[in-house]
Amino acid sequence: MVSTVSFVSTLPSSQRAIVQNASGKAKLAEDVLVLTLLPGTILVKTIAVAIQLCDYKMGRMCPSENAVVGTDFSGTIVRIHADTKTSLQLGDLVCGLVHGSNTIDGQNGAFAEYIRAPADLVLRVPPGLLPEQAATLGTALATNCLALWDTLRLTASPYSIALKPFPVLVYGGSTTVGTMAIQLLRLSGLEPITTCSPHNTDLVLSYGATAVLDYSASSTILAIRELTGGRLGYVLDCIVDPESVACCYTAIGRVGGRYAGLEKFPDEARARVAQRRAVKAEFVMRLEVFGKKVELPGEYGRRASEEQHQVVVSYFRMFQRLLNDGKLKPHPLQVIPGAFGAILDGIQLLQRGVISGKKLVVLV
Repeated sequence: MVSTVSFVSTLPSSQRAIVQNASGKAKLAEDVLVLTLLPGTILVKTIAVAIQLCDYKMGRMCPSENAVVGTDFSGTIVRIHADTKTSLQLGDLVCGLVHGSNTIDGQNGAFAEYIRAPADLVLRVPPGLLPEQAATLGTALATNCLALWDTLRLTASPYSIALKPFPVLVYGGSTTVGTMAIQLLRLSGLEPITTCSPHNTDLVLSYGATAVLDYSASSTILAIRELTGGRLGYVLDCIVDPESVACCYTAIGRVGGRYAGLEKFPDEARARVAQRRAVKAEFVMRLEVFGKKVELPGEYGRRASEEQHQVVVSYFRMFQRLLNDGKLKPHPLQVIPGAFGAILDGIQLLQRGVISGKKLVVLV
């Protein structure tokens, strides 16, 4: 029998959730088991979820029938495993992320009425932040943790500010990861230069970008070189397509630098990448934050690393402090009405590529 501290005396044995069908496409299921807690985990009654590109890409790349979909969430803690070292309490409003569409632990996605989450990778939602806003934070913060301080190896941080500012290019600044990166870089005393569509210029400026360039303009690479004096050494590419890779690699200074991409390089870009050996490039795999083995094909697979997990946990403590101090703004959001059915609608909107500068959120 699992020992837990419970906010509710009884829970349903089954629940509604969005799961993959045999071909990996998302569907609504009414009879998904409510997960039993493990040491170090909490059970959250879901209030809101945010929809990510990976929520349909994972099923397309690696179908896993009946795996629960979904990554980002907010909700209320209803149970805590007794063998969990945490200051979290029953009834706390929290937000975080889980490994949805998991080929190893298929029931652990966020698009469900109840979510089993690692206690050390959730954040208390401070007063003044709505649950739907908080639901946008998990992936954005976890990804930036790996990108900025692991892959790019920045030494400055919001509580250890750079003594001498230098530029960092955020390609795709109007994405959810992009607006969070801009804030974290500014708080670290650095100078985030960003690219986006012209209609999102005011958006990224409001998050702290020091310069904004039209990603589609032929003059963008030259403008970046002029802004950085030809000495750009750090790039976060939130888009990773042939055009973004070409821009980023050409903009990096002659002595080289570091490049963090949120996807693996497209085949069309690999020749360009190979030509610049002075650029140290890595594909940021967000799922590494959990410290568990990621069983996905090719470059997406990862070995288990508790050391990596603990590094991320230390940054989540910093993120909690930043949230408590009111220093982080969530990405603009668009709430889709309709509970679980709306999640399916939101996934289709992302697949169609019609969303720009907003994060889709569903109140469940």
